[in-house]
Amino acid sequence: MSVYSLLVLGSPLLLLRLAACTRHQRSVIGLDPAASSTEVLAAITAGQTGNFKAGTEVQMREGIPPWLQRFVGNGFLYITKVLGDLYTPKTLINKGKDMIRIDEEVNVTFSAGSEMGPETCTLLDRAGQTDGNGETMVQFWKCRSFDYIILAAQRASGSKKYLFMSNLEAVNWPAHWDNLPAGFQTKFRVRQYESYKVQKLWSIHGLEAKLTRVMDMYPNHTLFFTGASRGATLAEVMGLRFALEFRKRPNYRMPYVVSTGAYRWTNSVGRDMLGYLLPQHFAHILLSRRQGGDIQFDWVSRWPGRSL
Repeated sequence: MSVYSLLVLGSPLLLLRLAACTRHQRSVIGLDPAASSTEVLAAITAGQTGNFKAGTEVQMREGIPPWLQRFVGNGFLYITKVLGDLYTPKTLINKGKDMIRIDEEVNVTFSAGSEMGPETCTLLDRAGQTDGNGETMVQFWKCRSFDYIILAAQRASGSKKYLFMSNLEAVNWPAHWDNLPAGFQTKFRVRQYESYKVQKLWSIHGLEAKLTRVMDMYPNHTLFFTGASRGATLAEVMGLRFALEFRKRPNYRMPYVVSTGAYRWTNSVGRDMLGYLLPQHFAHILLSRRQGGDIQFDWVSRWPGRSL
C-alpha cells in the first residue's frame, strides 16, 4: 500500500493512503458505497477510475477548501475526471471504440448503495482535430444535475521534450488588462509550446467562438476547465486566457479551473494572475508519493515549485 501526498495550490497538504483500485468498463464507474468524500477525492486525484477496496485509509492534516470540498461531496469532481479520462477521442480510438457524437449522452454510474445516483452528461461540442487523431482536444460537456459546462482538455501524444525545451515568452492575447495590478501585462510569460497550442485551439479550431456560443446558450451555467497531466496544463492556460479575455462580456461568470498533475507553464506573475482573477476558483493539484521519510513529487509537475 502506497502513501500519496496531495497539494492543492493555496490550500493545506493532505496525506492520502490509497488501496489498490479496480478499473471498470465504459459508462460504469464505481465508488465504494462507504467511501467518504475525501476518499473520493483521493481516488480521482491519484488518476484512478474505479472502486476502493476495503481498508482504504485517509490521513488528513487539514481540510481542503470548502469550495473544492463541495465538488467532491456532490460527485461532480469525480464526474469531470471520468469524462476527461474515459470519453476523450484518443482514449476511445485506442480502445477500438467510436468517438462520442455531438449531442450524444453518456451515463456515469456510481456503485450500488452509493448515495449518488447515475448522472447523464451530454457532449455539446469539441474543439480540435475533428477525427480525434490530433494530440490536442477540448470537449464541452453538460450534465443534467449541475449548472456547469465542463471543458475537459486532453493532450494524448506529443514529445515530453517540450516540458523542458520550450522557453517562456510574452503573449499577445486580446485581453482586458485594465484595472489589473501593475506588472501583470508586461511581466506575464507563458511557455512557447503551450502558448502555440492554445492559440491554435483558439483560432484554427474555433475555441473562442465555441466559448462565446456556449456562454450565450447557457447564461446561467459556469465553465469548469479541467484535465490531467498535459491536459491539465492546457486547462490552466485556457482558463486563465478565458478569464482575461471574457471577463467584461455580458454573460461572463468566473470559471473554475481544477487540474491534476500539470507541469510548469508560466512564471510567478502567471501564478499570481490565477489567484487574482480566479479567487476560490482555481486548484492546481500536485501528486506525490511518500517512501520512508522522503516525499517524491510527480516528476511532470514543475509548478508550484517543490519547495511548496
